[in-house]
Amino acid sequence: ALKRWQEEERRLFRYFKDLKVKARVSEVMARKAEVAEARWERFVAAGPPPPPVVDHAIKVRLRGGDSARRVLDLRAVRIPDLTRP
Repeated sequence: ALKRWQEEERRLFRYFKDLKVKARVSEVMARKAEVAEARWERFVAAGPPPPPVVDHAIKVRLRGGDSARRVLDLRAVRIPDLTRP
């Protein structure tokens, strides 16, 4: 996703730079260049996509005597930015 974002950013940048060159000749191209530059600026301001979520491993240890009475007790399990205890 990051690579696609970088490619799109480069494409938008080159597009507005090409229009800036053409804008020296035509007023119509000047307006299109301004719009393309604003689109590129908004794209860059939004930033790249967030990194993928990291998998978390949860280890559960049941004591021998408790395993017959209790299946699972998750009172203090917490995954940061995903669940609360």
